Order: sequence, then structure tokens, then C-alpha cells
Amino acid sequence: MELKTPICGLVLSAGESQRMGQPKALLTVQDTPLIVKAVSTLDQVCDVVVVAAGRHYQQINESSQARIAVHRVVDWRHGMRASLRSALNALPGGHILVCHIDQPGIKQGTLERLCSGHINRPRVLTYRGRTGHPVLVPDWLRPVIIRHDRRSLRQIFNHVGFEKIDVDDVAITRNLNRREDWKRFLFEFRS
Repeated sequence: MELKTPICGLVLSAGESQRMGQPKALLTVQDTPLIVKAVSTLDQVCDVVVVAAGRHYQQINESSQARIAVHRVVDWRHGMRASLRSALNALPGGHILVCHIDQPGIKQGTLERLCSGHINRPRVLTYRGRTGHPVLVPDWLRPVIIRHDRRSLRQIFNHVGFEKIDVDDVAITRNLNRREDWKRFLFEFRS
């Protein structure tokens, strides 16, 4: 009998949130911070979930619920790959489900589809031909991502080959970077 490889959820929230004007992880939907929504969403399919926080680590850590594991990314200024590298060193072994903090509303079925079956290549979600997040990184690719080079995660995926998973979930393409994006999301969410 083959043992199931664990899936570790990683929520990336290490950036400065400069365009948003405040930490994205602390924005609320129905009085619930995005950090709590993100962790709750990934908890549905992951064995463990960790939030990678950088610029706003102190605020995120202090305001998060005790059950949320927050990893401090010291070199967050070096970009998303540095945050990913730092967090991967802190996660236990297993495949990694990488999600951005600013993607609320992803359906449980989307995550189940992304994480089901035999995982031997990276998996990228698509909605109507557009790629999105979260993405699934197989455990064997972890040392390549941790390596210090200048390639983006997309470049690594292109190099090793990846599997596209088509879903009917517009939330995978959501990118809430600016105040206007957030206001539009809240309006659509309430409609």
C-alpha cells in the first residue's frame, strides 16, 4: 500500500502591500481577516498550513489567531521567490500548495481537484485559459526552488514541465493589489 504524501499549505503574505496601503492579511470580509479565510480554505485539503509574513510580520502575528502558524520571512525585500524559499525551509516535508493572501473565495472543489490523484509534476490552475493560483509544488521540486538563483517559480515550472488543471472558478485569477481592486471585490462579494 502506497502512503499518501502530505500536503503543506503555504499562504504568501510577505510583501509590503504598498499599493493597498495596509497589510492585505488584515483586510476583512464579513468581519473575518483574509489571513483567517486563507488558512481556513487551505485547511480543507492540507495537513498543515503556514503563513509567510515579512514586512508586516509583527502585525500579522499579533492579530492572527493562536492556531495560525506564522513564519517570519527576513529577506522579504528580495521578492516572492525569497519569501517562498524561506518558508519552504520552515515547512515539513510534502507537496506544497502555494496560495497568495489576496485570493479570497476560492472554492473547496477547486482545491480538491488541484490536490487529488498522483502528483508527479507541478500543477497550475487555469480559468478560461488564464493561469492563476494557488499552485501545487511536488515535494521533489522543493530543493530546486530553495536553490539561490534568479529564476521565478514560473520559469522553474516551465523548465521542468507542469500540468494545467482547468477549473470553473474565477477566484483563481483574482489579484487584489490596490484599494480599487479591494473595493470592487467587496462590491461583487456583496452582490
